[in-house]
Amino acid sequence: MRIAVAALGLGLLAACQPASAPETGAAGEAATATCSAGVTPGIGLCRDADAKLFRATVSDYPLVMPKCVWRTQELKMEEDLYLVFRAQDCGAETQTDTYTYADGRVTMDGDTRILEIFTLPPGMDAQAFSLTKLDTAPEAERKRCIIRPLEHGQWEIGPDDAFLEELKARQEPWSACGEYGDPLGSERWEARGPYALFYSLGFDAAGWDMDSFTFYRKGADGSWAKLPD
Repeated sequence: MRIAVAALGLGLLAACQPASAPETGAAGEAATATCSAGVTPGIGLCRDADAKLFRATVSDYPLVMPKCVWRTQELKMEEDLYLVFRAQDCGAETQTDTYTYADGRVTMDGDTRILEIFTLPPGMDAQAFSLTKLDTAPEAERKRCIIRPLEHGQWEIGPDDAFLEELKARQEPWSACGEYGDPLGSERWEARGPYALFYSLGFDAAGWDMDSFTFYRKGADGSWAKLPD
């Protein structure tokens, strides 16, 4: 769910244990009891969205409605690999969004793409990979689309300066640079270890925190740990 907001709210995070991986036996039962919202079914992380569960969070991220609360989400990618992030549960105000993962794509409520995860080919970095997606653009546009750096090491693919001026001169809505190009600042790329991530942010406040997407891998000893960036 994306709902336009007039002012920034403050996403308050509840204290929660465990902070990284689930425990088993009596210790695990005790840890579960400390989580007011329960634990996730796969890894067993506290659903109260403690900031320690994620690689990062946006501390002043707005609540889309006053009664929304942050909750931990997990999506199974492989038997030993999960994607974990925080999203707002607005069930007290309206329906609760559902998130699914299939074929490298994270969708919200079944049909809204919010994130696409690409495994990088050997020897190719994430920026070079992102440029290969220009094959979804008309051939005449491809050489007129460039990488534009953004904050936090992210980037977008958009029209070069001359092409951008042409598009603006049309005085009508426009899109350029294919499916993975940037429609007016609402999409962006990021390098993350062996992956290239492509975010679809939309134009209204999203109910999920882009900075929080975190990969968890199961080790040989059965414990779960966050993968480094």
